[in-house]
Amino acid sequence: MNTNNLPKNKGRLFGHLLAVLFVLSCISTTAQSITTTAVPYLRFAPDAISSSMGNAGLTLSPDEYSIFHNNAKALFSDKQFALGLSHMGYSTGSGSNVKGSYFMSMAGYKKSEDDKDLLSFGIRYISHGGMELSSAMGDRLGTFNPYDFDLSFGYAHKISNTLGIGVTMRGVFSNMASGVSASTGYQFSTGVALAGDVSLMYNQQFVNGNFLRGALQFSNLSSKITYVNNAIGKDFIPTTLNLGLGYVFLFDDENDLGFEVKYSKLMIPGAPSYTGNYTQDSAAITDFRNKDVLRAWGESFNGANGLSTNYSLSFGVQYRYMNYLHIRGGYFMDKPSNVQPLNYFTVGAGVGFGRFGAQLAYQVPTGGTAANIPMMQRFKLGISFN
Repeated sequence: MNTNNLPKNKGRLFGHLLAVLFVLSCISTTAQSITTTAVPYLRFAPDAISSSMGNAGLTLSPDEYSIFHNNAKALFSDKQFALGLSHMGYSTGSGSNVKGSYFMSMAGYKKSEDDKDLLSFGIRYISHGGMELSSAMGDRLGTFNPYDFDLSFGYAHKISNTLGIGVTMRGVFSNMASGVSASTGYQFSTGVALAGDVSLMYNQQFVNGNFLRGALQFSNLSSKITYVNNAIGKDFIPTTLNLGLGYVFLFDDENDLGFEVKYSKLMIPGAPSYTGNYTQDSAAITDFRNKDVLRAWGESFNGANGLSTNYSLSFGVQYRYMNYLHIRGGYFMDKPSNVQPLNYFTVGAGVGFGRFGAQLAYQVPTGGTAANIPMMQRFKLGISFN
């Protein structure tokens, strides 16, 4: 959505709506570049399991939510099928203008009888609560309930006893202000994008029973998404390169302890910094929005956008006593471009009751922007069946 071609003294309603979208992006993301991507919620863990391990989950805990992290990971689960539901309630603002926000997800998989193939699905829905919209003259336009939704289907195949590959297709629907018209003639609509994931999983068990795990994933490979009837008003979605390394110590048949380090690189170049010069800033942001996705992916690894910026690190640990008890912890840190980092600790636990399980996660901000985001201070609950 490009506002640089609008007259400076017009488009107040359009500006208000853009402010709403920007705030929603800020409160939804768990990482960097909140100024450069739409639907940033796609980057963070929707489930209580990975959320309790600092957003790690690329190699640890092959579970029902694997489609959101590494679809090939579930190939190495000891369960033939699994189904999970997760919920998180949060407040995205104060007062009566923003309320009733929540984030829900459901996911599961089914393996073939020979354990070589797997089908999976995932659904995420995030409601941003009710918002009062008004015109430039202060007239009430009513209450709008923005939301984001995506539906994913995945397939994975075990190439060998130690190597698996997975692919996922995802439809993304983002309804921020659909049906609302600005005085400048812009018509807001539901943003739609078709995205895909490709993942590779390595799982090696040694003679002593310990596991070494590695993973590579490209997530949300997609075209741009747009909310307005404007040819250049398109936004990137958070295409990400993920690398993970994990190790599991198997103490005996009942106890194990696992660790994971995950590196995530946003494959979108940082938006240009504002100089205060209207002509120069307008040209810079227009050039940024005119970039095609292939050019953007390439530039995200060049110069100031290299591997050492616009990335995040996740550190996760999990102790497991059979399937009855899981104790988890982690830390998330990032190095964004143009914005303050968002860092936090995580803790969590899970218990099993036969074929049913329950998980709990809590994120503890360590200062910076995380301290100002109520969502980051909320519990996340999950239930599972396998």
